[in-house]
Amino acid sequence: MSNRDKVTGAPHDFYRYPARFSPIFAREAIKTFTMPGDFVLDPFCGGGTTLVEALALGRRAAGMDVSSLAAFLARTKTTPISVHDKREIAEWLAALEKENPRANLDSYKTVDAETYYYLRNLPDEARVFFFWVFERLTDLPKLRQQKFVRLVLLGVGQWALDCKKSVPALAEFKAEFCTRLHAATGDFFDYISEVAAANELPRCQLSSMRRVINRSSEECGEDGRIPESWLPAKLVLTSPPYPGVHVVYHRWQILGRKETPAPFLLANQRDGAGESHYLLGPRDEDEFVTKEMLN
Repeated sequence: MSNRDKVTGAPHDFYRYPARFSPIFAREAIKTFTMPGDFVLDPFCGGGTTLVEALALGRRAAGMDVSSLAAFLARTKTTPISVHDKREIAEWLAALEKENPRANLDSYKTVDAETYYYLRNLPDEARVFFFWVFERLTDLPKLRQQKFVRLVLLGVGQWALDCKKSVPALAEFKAEFCTRLHAATGDFFDYISEVAAANELPRCQLSSMRRVINRSSEECGEDGRIPESWLPAKLVLTSPPYPGVHVVYHRWQILGRKETPAPFLLANQRDGAGESHYLLGPRDEDEFVTKEMLN
């Protein structure tokens, strides 16, 4: 199935994970090859397109990915928020809108070496804005609320920095973030409510229908975190990495294609792996696909 429409709608458009496939394709494949209650598996789940569509259609779903960033995206996109979450995020945002980002660049000189790694090549305007939001995240009482805000913050960072030649001003960062978070909270709550109603389940029980596992797909059948009652999978629907194809899954490219691992910082995740972790080998390797891979 070929579809060139832009990916829109909550929660697919919150963050554009590289090399994702169309939700329309995923939806039609799941509808064609499975029935409600069946188990759908995505062993390279990326941003969670398969899981989102499977849940919406009343299927159980599990996804795994070697990237902690991908696991964060897939898990947060499929974690319900309640009416109380919606209200508390709105109140938090209202308080945030009354403040201005504080420009204290000296504070970055005292961060630990690991955090400093994730700030690499990050422009000062972005550092100030992101840390300003981080300092206020703990005012949200629940971890799932904080993670949802981080998901929206990732989208703002991508909008501002990824493949861009200039950096927005602090006021532009704040305006975009506030606009997106306000819209995303309402849209995601409506999406979750529709999915819960279609599945005749309370919103809070939807996460019991999915598993998101941060691991390699190799020997994943022995992981044990997927309930035996779900097995075997009725459908495996995925888009695996392609050896030798240049896809930057774990970095943003900014200001002349300088790479930054800042997405992991915004998601409160740790990377700890080079490009071969995601691409099966380094980009500059002449003979990327080895005999061992072919065998």
